[in-house]
Amino acid sequence: MRGASVHSPSPLAITGLGLVSPLGSDVDGFFDALAAGQGAIEPQPELAAGGHRLGARVRGFEPAKVIPTRRLRRLSRLAQMAVVAARQAFDDACLSPGDSKRIGVVVGTGLGALEQTVEFLRGYFVDGAEAASPSLFPGSVMNAAAAQITMELGLRGYCTTVNHKDASALSAVALAADVLALGRADAVLVGGVDELTPALHHGYRRLGLLSPRDRDGSGDGGGSGIEGARPYDQERNGLVLGEGAVILVLEPGERARRRGARVRGWLAGVGLAGDTRSQVGWQGLELPRRDERTLARRGSAEGAVAAIAGALAEAGLSPDELGYVAGGANGSRALDRLEVEVLRRVLGEAAVPVSSILGASGEFMSSAALRLASVLFAFERGILPGTVGLTIADAECRLPGLRVEPGPGSPASALVASFASGGADVALVLTREAPSSGAGT
Repeated sequence: MRGASVHSPSPLAITGLGLVSPLGSDVDGFFDALAAGQGAIEPQPELAAGGHRLGARVRGFEPAKVIPTRRLRRLSRLAQMAVVAARQAFDDACLSPGDSKRIGVVVGTGLGALEQTVEFLRGYFVDGAEAASPSLFPGSVMNAAAAQITMELGLRGYCTTVNHKDASALSAVALAADVLALGRADAVLVGGVDELTPALHHGYRRLGLLSPRDRDGSGDGGGSGIEGARPYDQERNGLVLGEGAVILVLEPGERARRRGARVRGWLAGVGLAGDTRSQVGWQGLELPRRDERTLARRGSAEGAVAAIAGALAEAGLSPDELGYVAGGANGSRALDRLEVEVLRRVLGEAAVPVSSILGASGEFMSSAALRLASVLFAFERGILPGTVGLTIADAECRLPGLRVEPGPGSPASALVASFASGGADVALVLTREAPSSGAGT
């Protein structure tokens, strides 16, 4: 397993969790929303265009309670979310500022502070180069959120950013695990952050990836309710964008034991692979004409299967020993179909519980970090999340263990995987209890 090496023989413990999400601006709020099966997708007036107006915004976010006002105005909204989540995680893990030289930061993000980047470029192109605000430019670089975390928390250890499209957050965790295994840090704050902006919404809309309509199909708000994203459902017609920041504290289990830290879960296995998929969706790349129909239907799944197999092998688990799969289905016809095909190949006929929270929280490039948090929710509360938006499973998306409503469940292990557009595949296996010393070695 990651962490079981000559440098770090101890398995890796998750000792802190912080988050800012559409389903809650802290861990308790998020957990309560999952337990109640609540959703956060609603009309966003500033996004209305071409019949697409749905989104999931962060709720109850008050960064001024954490970041001093004089510094707050210098941070992009993305950095604000990341800093607040990091502060929550730091405090939750009861880390000591005295260890700042050995605490690292690894943040995954798909597009960084896009809103601030757009604002800077608008000034540049509208008012001219000399009029463009120099105060906006530093926050537009991809590493800004990670850097702001280190500055606000006074950390001086390893600091970097992972930009890996939809796999950004899980890739960040994989990198953090390697940093710890190599002894380059004693603990790492790791996770993902992305924001919902009109520019991002416009891009996804033009690519044809967004869910466009209300329940009556009118798209004008006059229906009986908002349709939103419908993961695995026979009527699914696209994703709905969300946003948020999730930060975990990852550290060797032996260090956590010495500190007397509470452990929320364990990172037992990591799997990494790649596939030939489109840069703008989850379907496969073009092949000669005789193969196009098959590829469009199935996508490219070999790397995804390999990533999950690798994570299970590191964790020392067989597929039928998994207790839960925190799915990444988001209402996209191609991605949902791809994920189900992969899970069928990996799990066979095993009725492992599967659900996706993205019909409640919305999709963003680092949303896999939110799915990691949902696993920790299941470990702590003994409740498996449901799948908001799922009414009748599509024939091509049926799985023996597919869950609609939240309900009792105490999984000992769980799988979280990302199959990014463009082909990056990352899988993580988490366990509720410390992995056995022989697993993955």
